[in-house]
Amino acid sequence: MAFNFLRLNDDCLLHIFQYLPIVDKIKIERVCHRWRELSLQSWSKFRKFNLALSTWGFPENDRFTYVDAEILKQVLNRCGRFLIEIDICKRFNQDGTIRRKDSNRVHIIGATRDILKIIANSCTEIEIIFISDPCVNLPGLRALMESCPKIVKFCFVSRKWIWDEDELSEIFAKMVNLKYFKFSCNNITGKCLEKLPINLEELHLMRMIHSSSTAISNVINRLCKLKALTIDSYPTINVELLRAIGSRNENLQALRLSGYVGLDYIKKEEVKEIARFENLRMLDFQHNSYITDNALKTLAFYCQKIQYINISNCFEITEKGIAHLATKPRLENLIANGLTKVTGENFEKMIHLKILVCRNCHRLKEENLCNLVRTSMNLEKLDASWNKFNVNNLINIANQVTMSRKAKIILKLFVGHTNYDADQMSTSLATNPFFQVIDSSANDCIWEIF
Repeated sequence: MAFNFLRLNDDCLLHIFQYLPIVDKIKIERVCHRWRELSLQSWSKFRKFNLALSTWGFPENDRFTYVDAEILKQVLNRCGRFLIEIDICKRFNQDGTIRRKDSNRVHIIGATRDILKIIANSCTEIEIIFISDPCVNLPGLRALMESCPKIVKFCFVSRKWIWDEDELSEIFAKMVNLKYFKFSCNNITGKCLEKLPINLEELHLMRMIHSSSTAISNVINRLCKLKALTIDSYPTINVELLRAIGSRNENLQALRLSGYVGLDYIKKEEVKEIARFENLRMLDFQHNSYITDNALKTLAFYCQKIQYINISNCFEITEKGIAHLATKPRLENLIANGLTKVTGENFEKMIHLKILVCRNCHRLKEENLCNLVRTSMNLEKLDASWNKFNVNNLINIANQVTMSRKAKIILKLFVGHTNYDADQMSTSLATNPFFQVIDSSANDCIWEIF
C-alpha cells in the first residue's frame, strides 16, 4: 500500500526535507506551492556547502559531474544566508600538490571568475571558506573580505604565476578575525603574509617554492599565538627559519616540515633549534633524509609531550631511531611508512601505542608485529599493508589477544597487498567482535596530520 505524503503536516515534511541533498531539495519545489514553501524553509538547517557528490545527490559512479556559476548562484540564493562553511577547493595529495581529477566531487565550469562575488553577495555570515583555482581572482577576494568579516578559517590555493603581492597584502590585512590560514601559491615571496593578523593560531604553507626564507621567518616571528605550523615541499629551510620556528615554542603544538624540504645539510646543533618545544604534541617529518637516528634522539630528549609522529620515507632511520621513540611514554600514533632499514623489534616497547602505520617496510618481520600486539593493550589500528611477509600468524595472535583484553577496544588490522589465508581469517574472526581485518588493496587508507 503506497503512503500518501500529502497527509503529513508541515512540521513532518519540513523535518524530512532538511535531510535531502541539494538536487532533491530543488526538485521537490516543483511538486506544489506548499512543498515549494517548505523546501525553501528547509534550507535554514543547511550550514555546510561543498562539492561532494553526496551533498548534491549525484550518483557516485558519475565520472564527470559539473555545475556552472548560474547553478551555484541559484543554490546560494536559497541557502547562502544560513551557511557558515563553504568548501570549493580542490583536494590536496599527500605530497602537497593539487589533484587534477577528483571523481568524488562536482566540478565547476563556465564563468568561474564570478564565483567569489556570488559568495560575497549571498553568504555574509560565512566563517569558514576553502577556495582554489579557477574561482580565485583579486576582485573576488576583495569582495569576499569586504562582505564577509566573520571569516576565521581560510584556505587559498592557486597555481597562477601572476599575483600582485601588494594587493594580496591589503586583502590579508582585512582578515582581522582569522585563526586558521592554509596557503598554496607558487610565484610569491611570502611578504604579503606579513599582513596576516598576529593572533593567527594555525598557518599551513604548501609548495611555496619561490618564497623567501626571510619573509616566512618574519611572518612566523609575528604570530605570537601560533599553535600549528606546516611548511610543506619547501626548497630550503635555513637556520634563520628554524630559529623563527623555535621562537614559537611556548604555544606550538603541531609542526610539519615535510615533502623533501631542503634540510639535508643541517647539522645536529641546528636540529636542536626545532627540538626545544615543551608543548609540542604532533611532529611530521615525512620525506626528509635529514632526519636520522641522532635527530630522533635529540627530538626524543626535548619533546616530552609528543603524542604523534610521522617519519615516513625518512630512509636513514634504523632500529636505533625507533628505540629512541620507544622511550616516549605519551607516544600514541606512529606513522612509519617506507622505512627500509627497520625490522620492528622495538615496536613492542611502545606499550601505549594506539595507531601504527608501517606500510612498505621491506625488512619488517611478522613476529615483531605479533609482539607489539601482545604488549600494546590499547592498540586500535595496525596497518601492515604492502609488506612481503605472510600475516596469518599475526591475525591469529591479534584474534586471541583482543578476546582476552580487559579494555574492550576494537583492533583494526589493515592487510592490503599482503599474503594471508582468507578462509582461515573468516573462520577465526567469526565470533570475535573486537577484531577486524580489512583488505585495503582496493581502498587505501590515508593518514594525515592536519
